[in-house]
Amino acid sequence: MLGLYVKFFYFVTICSVLSMFYFFTLGEFDLFGFKSDVYQHLVTPFGILFKREVGPITLYRSFFYFVEPVYVAIFYAANIVIIAPLLKGKGETVAFRNVNLLGGVLSLSMTFVVVLAVLYALRKVTSLYTFISVSFGAVILTYALAIIEVLLYSSFNDRAERYFLFYTAMSEANIMQTLFGHGVTYVTGFEKAFNSGFTLSIYETGIIGLILQLTILCRINSGFNSLMLFMLAASVVDPIHMPLFWVLFVIISHAEKNAAADSKGASVRSPVG
Repeated sequence: MLGLYVKFFYFVTICSVLSMFYFFTLGEFDLFGFKSDVYQHLVTPFGILFKREVGPITLYRSFFYFVEPVYVAIFYAANIVIIAPLLKGKGETVAFRNVNLLGGVLSLSMTFVVVLAVLYALRKVTSLYTFISVSFGAVILTYALAIIEVLLYSSFNDRAERYFLFYTAMSEANIMQTLFGHGVTYVTGFEKAFNSGFTLSIYETGIIGLILQLTILCRINSGFNSLMLFMLAASVVDPIHMPLFWVLFVIISHAEKNAAADSKGASVRSPVG
């Protein structure tokens, strides 16, 4: 599964590059019928692009066929920090990191920068003091990039509005709805959905449902980096409903166990001086 996962993200990044090249040379071509009047995106045979106006500059965000750039950006960051070191061979590790870095740049996602920086910083945590420092730095970085996003006319305002809708809905919830949720088919009455994993899980399944989801994730992979990745992802998207995210958790768990077993076996086989 690790090998297939790595090949898939090579494919994703290559297609993202080809999508940009195709659009700039030949324009749009909706080969698979992804064009929609609701989402103002540009479609090529290799993926989808978003057009972003930053003052007089026009930028294009390429993110394969994921829903939005933020969805693939989280995987790019996880691949660089968590998956790449688990690959055998320094050359393969460096190549996979560079490919995912290219994909992250093409997505032009602030979430990619935040998740990448926090995951790298967490690798340096050796004490409670450094953990608090990293957490504080993550908050500052998130707010700083949020301000930049507002200045760049990004989707930050839309995300903030969705959080406000969640707090409005939960303020009217009773005790049972708070603990067990409103149900997955409950109609909120709002034009927009809750796009955060935490808010959506609490609204649909309640606080107890969210705890149960976290318990299942911990049973699959209780690693600190993996859980922090979920926390970061769930702040902006809904990873619980993303099959690829569950696949990533399973792959990380097995790959880390195999790496630990190989390291232990090597230490046992090495001669004692």
